[in-house]
Amino acid sequence: MRRVVWPLMSGIVSRAGGKVRQTSTHQSPDVANSDTQLKYYDPNTWPKGWTAEDIKKILYGNISTSVTDQNYETFANLLKFGDIRTLTSLLRAYCHVPEVDANLYLEKHLETDASPAMRLQERDRQIMELDNVLTVPRGTARRVVVFSNSIRGSGKTEFLKSFVLTRRLEALKCGRLIVRCCRKAQDTRNPDRAWMTRVLEDSATNSTSTTLNATDEGLCDLIRTHVESVTGSPQDASNYSNSASAYGSWIRETKTHFKMQDNHDVDPLIILDNCELLAQHHHKSFVNKPAGRPFSLLEALSLAVPAPYGIFVIGSFGTMRLLPFHSVTRALGSVFDIGPLAPLSNAGYAKALTESWNKEVDVNLHEPLFHLTEGMPRLLRLALSQEPQGVSFARGSANAFSRCFEGYKTAVKRSYGNAHEQSLAHAYSCLLASSTKATVQGDEVIHINPLWREPALKSWTYNDAIFHSIGLHNEQSKRFIVPPIALVDEMVPQPTTPILPSQLHPFLDANFIERGGARDKNMFEKAFLYAVFARYLLVFWRTMNPWVPLNEVFDGAINPEQVKLIDCFEVNLSDGVHEAPSKGQKNQKKTVTYVDGVKSLESSIWCRKVARRSAEFAVPLHFRNLRSRNIKKHPKRALVLQINGWSKAPENEVVEVDASAMSSVTWLW
Repeated sequence: MRRVVWPLMSGIVSRAGGKVRQTSTHQSPDVANSDTQLKYYDPNTWPKGWTAEDIKKILYGNISTSVTDQNYETFANLLKFGDIRTLTSLLRAYCHVPEVDANLYLEKHLETDASPAMRLQERDRQIMELDNVLTVPRGTARRVVVFSNSIRGSGKTEFLKSFVLTRRLEALKCGRLIVRCCRKAQDTRNPDRAWMTRVLEDSATNSTSTTLNATDEGLCDLIRTHVESVTGSPQDASNYSNSASAYGSWIRETKTHFKMQDNHDVDPLIILDNCELLAQHHHKSFVNKPAGRPFSLLEALSLAVPAPYGIFVIGSFGTMRLLPFHSVTRALGSVFDIGPLAPLSNAGYAKALTESWNKEVDVNLHEPLFHLTEGMPRLLRLALSQEPQGVSFARGSANAFSRCFEGYKTAVKRSYGNAHEQSLAHAYSCLLASSTKATVQGDEVIHINPLWREPALKSWTYNDAIFHSIGLHNEQSKRFIVPPIALVDEMVPQPTTPILPSQLHPFLDANFIERGGARDKNMFEKAFLYAVFARYLLVFWRTMNPWVPLNEVFDGAINPEQVKLIDCFEVNLSDGVHEAPSKGQKNQKKTVTYVDGVKSLESSIWCRKVARRSAEFAVPLHFRNLRSRNIKKHPKRALVLQINGWSKAPENEVVEVDASAMSSVTWLW
């Protein structure tokens, strides 16, 4: 079509600042609310027959400079003859530019249920730390990479939303913030997936890629498509040929489009969620020479960000090992770990109910629900989700408790993507370690039930389990944490499972919770005996020797001054936990044995001395306070273990055990 030039155009263009910059004739996806809604800033949404008066009405209140009636006539003529490109340029020169809608933007680019951002509990320190380290001082020559190793269900999305809306809202509104979910970007139905596809071309497993540096190109594609999205203007790819030019174009285009003043400094920032999808791939050629290993694609993408800009990545990627840098990169980068998003404490959970979620929990379920979920925000919120009948598992389900509990377990399983069931052998060992508060290292190998070993089953570390969102690792306590509700009895093959999850966590039994959390007689004691057996299994599966050091079973639960009293003992519990029919049969070989008495539970474990291995005997475990006269009943060669009590016997005769150091259900005591 021949381009029509109108007499008044020169005057309008002059006041608009000179040369008319060609812009897109399509709307901005991150600014628009609907494809069919009329938008004052986008003539593509205007009816072609609109008059000057119609245009004047829609522009009313959105004009930044004076516009005459002749100008409106010019707008109408441009619309009539289809010169949308010129009309769009003029509108942007004269009209207020709409800011990026924060809620719509986050809903589009994050995996979220579109619920509004809520007040977070026990996250203030990390939000403040993230804000501080991403605030790069002027004149610095360092890129900043910040990461948080947080699993699914830990509240990652709400954390990101809260950080953006409270600390980086201005950057989002003027297009200087990119937020993406890697899992969402990988979806083949997502039109915004090109950058992710390009980065994955650099995977060491991709033998067909001929691109020299697809990771850098992917970063440039991400920036270019973001700029197109927030400005509505197509971008020349040559201006995004490398990361430095891409950032320069990003800053320049958003400054022009959003009419930012020269002294209005808003640093560009990239935030990526669910980054485990990139962390699982090694880069095909980029090697961390001092560490002697390839960089992951996540590390390579982070290092592609030029100084002095920042990137924040979060996900269940086990660990980020960007340091040490090679000699060139070391001077140009800073890496910060703000730590994982930890489960809520009991107090934080109580505050979240009232201040964040505005929900109530039945009084009998309040404490069991916290322990079922280990304080994981997503699992707590799932329990509050209402069914069509208006009840939830956590509230008002007294008459339909079994159905609600089964529905809740199904919802939890779905939320983890069946991760625990698909990785059952490793997830089960992680549950034993979590339930017994065993001390483990992130890079420690997970030893599994030998009956479940298969030739194709790969060896995992606890970091690998984090990557698969099986649980999280607390580096301070060295504990691995698995929410009990994530691995229930129905998920394990019971004939070959030595301990059912509900034997370690009685509140996994629907009957227990339906009774209002009423404790059965000796409920804690029985669960603790299974915890002792679980500790034994974790050592036995590592050594494959049925006799294991007693101090390893009770590691961390014995007063350091008394550890020497058990160093010379070994224990064999290879036949499991047995209930004896009578007191006369309570000392059974190779077992944890108990007799469920009227007043108390009597139990023992099968031991021997390292120096005299032919002599085997039962060592009693007492759950009630001991007096000297009770000790006289036991042979002098044997230990006496006192669980959560006090003893008037000499210290060299009774070893006191802190049950809270090796059981997660001491709240039942």
